[in-house]
Amino acid sequence: MTEQLSKKVVLAIEDERPLLQIYKIMLEKYGIHTFIAEDGEQGLDLVKKESPDFVILDIRMPKMDGIEVLRQMRADPKYKDIPVLILTNYNLEEYRSAVRGLNVLDFLVKSDIEIKNVVKAVKEFLEKNQWSRF
Repeated sequence: MTEQLSKKVVLAIEDERPLLQIYKIMLEKYGIHTFIAEDGEQGLDLVKKESPDFVILDIRMPKMDGIEVLRQMRADPKYKDIPVLILTNYNLEEYRSAVRGLNVLDFLVKSDIEIKNVVKAVKEFLEKNQWSRF
């Protein structure tokens, strides 16, 4: 664990609780402080409270979907530049279109990737401030 990573904060907004727990455990192994939210409203509240360095965001969630969370983040000057990774089960063009122009790092489909690779990519982004596909 580097001291640089121990100062970083990641927020995972996802309605699948087991997945949230995996993100938290794996990111915290790198020393990255990780907050989790099970719905969009809770996630947006945590964005405002914690000002994370990185957000992993699902799209289809209760209370507020990820697209609305992202829109509200981008509309607020305090949160508009927080890096966001969309990670969803739905590889639909309507979702891809909805997030285009909202400054997302990437749009990934959960079934196409391994969680460990997502976590590693987030860690490397926080170290280098540069996103690379895995």
